[in-house]
Amino acid sequence: MPPSGSLSQMKMTLADTAGVAQASMAALDTNAALPAYTLLTALVVWQGFPFVAVTVLAGLKTIPAELHESARVDGGGGWRIFWRVTYPLLKPIFLVLLLLSIIWDFGVFTQAYLITGELGNRDEYNLGIYVYDRAFTMPPSYGIGSALALILTVILLIITIGYVRASVRQGAIQ
Repeated sequence: MPPSGSLSQMKMTLADTAGVAQASMAALDTNAALPAYTLLTALVVWQGFPFVAVTVLAGLKTIPAELHESARVDGGGGWRIFWRVTYPLLKPIFLVLLLLSIIWDFGVFTQAYLITGELGNRDEYNLGIYVYDRAFTMPPSYGIGSALALILTVILLIITIGYVRASVRQGAIQ
């Protein structure tokens, strides 16, 4: 059965358009997880970048210009102003973005399933695909799938509790 994932289709399209011989494209077809996860990483960064950029920009707009101006008057250079003024004020925003990114990365199912195209290669599994495989392939194991989903939820809950504790220690949350 020919591979049916997005990565395989992209390689075939590239080979057809660029006139590259199929023999040279065979070097990319290693049946390893690295090409799929490279594409998946690029896709997740591409999807998350606008949210991160707009959130950091909103945080930068909340920093009073007088703080940067007084730091310059006191003789601070660009890096020193960033690390002593800007970064401490943006740290709570970075923590929120880190937490949301981790939670969203645990939920990457659709992208990984579409890129790999099928459930055949277990090296390309992430937790979401593994839960799906255990729960819905024949014979279905709904109990194991729901137990794995519960474990995934507990992991995310632990990450969230750690974030809230760090925020309370910093004084971001009263």
